[in-house]
Order: sequence, then C-alpha cells, then structure tokens
Amino acid sequence: MFNERKAAQAAAWFLRQQGGRMPHLKLVKLMYLADRQSLDEHGFPITGVLAVSMPHGPVLSMTLNVVKCHVAAGADAIVVTPGLGTEDLIARIAQVADRPVIASFTADEHALYTGAELLADPRDSERESLVSARRAGAELVITYGARDAIAA
Repeated sequence: MFNERKAAQAAAWFLRQQGGRMPHLKLVKLMYLADRQSLDEHGFPITGVLAVSMPHGPVLSMTLNVVKCHVAAGADAIVVTPGLGTEDLIARIAQVADRPVIASFTADEHALYTGAELLADPRDSERESLVSARRAGAELVITYGARDAIAA
C-alpha cells in the first residue's frame, strides 16, 4: 500500500542530497531504484508503490493510476508538464493512455534557452527539446518559445 509519508521523506532525502533541486524525472527514477533495492534487501519497498511491467520498461503503478484516473474522469487528453526532460515519462504514458498526450513546456523552461549564453545555438537547442517530446509520443507540444523555435 502506498505510504505518502515515506514517499515524501524519501523524496526530501534525495532532494537534500542535490541541494534542494532536481528534475522530477530523475527524482522518480531514483525513488524507483531505492524501492527496488529496499525490496531486494528487506523484502518490501520504501514507498509501497509497485512497478508495472510495460514493453519499454517498468512504470510506477502510481503513474499508471494517474492516467487511469484522468481517463475515468473524462479527460480528452493527458498533459505532461513540465515538458523539459520528460521524454521517458511521455513515452510511458503514451503506451498506456488511449488519449492524446500533450507536452507542455513552461515559461521558465523557455527562459532557460533565452538566457543561455553557454549554448552555441539556443534556438536550435530549444527546438530539439520540442521535437524530442514529439518523438517520445506527444501528439501536441505547447510552449512559450514557439516563435523563437520556428524563427530561421
């Protein structure tokens, strides 16, 4: 059974190790690995969340349950936000959802590219992020950087 308190404590521990910030996909993967190690060593997972075997790797059952709840509530689509770095999540949701998957990139994500002096071509980098969401299975991509991404 899912233990929200233990899941929050595990997430807080991982976040503390990274100075308080971490991409959510990395956090979910670390929590999955910690659960798997706990299951191997102690016979039970930390969070109580079970993994569901899917064709392209395991999905935490909570992810599957969230998709099912959205669909049962009548959702016309499943929106994944933030969009940056969630290609794996988009692909997994696209496997189990019988609705369109939408990747939504936030204004903060667009700002990462507009102020990116270290990138050789910030527009090209942002464009690649948007295209990778489509490749992962998003049928629609929403972004604050649409004009910048299509500019020549």
